[in-house]
Amino acid sequence: LETLIKLNSSRVGHDKMVRSIQYACKLISATQNDPQATKNLESTLRSARKLLRLGTSIDALYSSTLSIQHPDLVIRLTVTLSRIASAMFLFGDHLVWLKSASLIDINLVKWSTFSNKSWLYSIILNLTRDVYELQRILGCYQLTKPVKTVPHISLQGVAEAYYPIVAYVLREHKNAVLDLVKNMADVFLPLSALGYIKMPKFVGMCGIVSSMAAALQIMDPRLKL
Repeated sequence: LETLIKLNSSRVGHDKMVRSIQYACKLISATQNDPQATKNLESTLRSARKLLRLGTSIDALYSSTLSIQHPDLVIRLTVTLSRIASAMFLFGDHLVWLKSASLIDINLVKWSTFSNKSWLYSIILNLTRDVYELQRILGCYQLTKPVKTVPHISLQGVAEAYYPIVAYVLREHKNAVLDLVKNMADVFLPLSALGYIKMPKFVGMCGIVSSMAAALQIMDPRLKL
């Protein structure tokens, strides 16, 4: 209970909790015969999150300047560009909300597409970083504990050869695995918003998984990559 209170007390943590409920509503509405009430709740939660995110594009843009000096070129590029893309996503998101509140007059479809594409680019860059980090982890593992060769190719042989690697990564690098799971679930959300995926149940489940993974990273900073 204390952990949940701590999570809810932070702006980002509160957003992840509301986000989990939002995508739970999306999942539930996809299974209901009369989903209008659940869809209305989902829409309300989505709009509330957009309102509470106003101004965060500036924070995201500023955070991109903090990774410019990272010594690793791949991490420097992926993290910096991802944060810039995230700032672009949030900026477009701000404009979309302002339009929905009838405060400005813009091309809603154009800016919504811009926002969702920027969101997708940000996640792809995060996934690129995750794959790079796991590749480095596996490279270090091979140097210290080389995988035993098997006499012939078989399901059992492959399992025996690679199980120690999987166990090592899950035990020693939970943060990299969790971040990969979060971003793999996240990538389907902008694809759905852009109209490429039309499976509300699947999208709802992905939204819940990515939100819970992000919440775990907030509750335990050791799980952050």
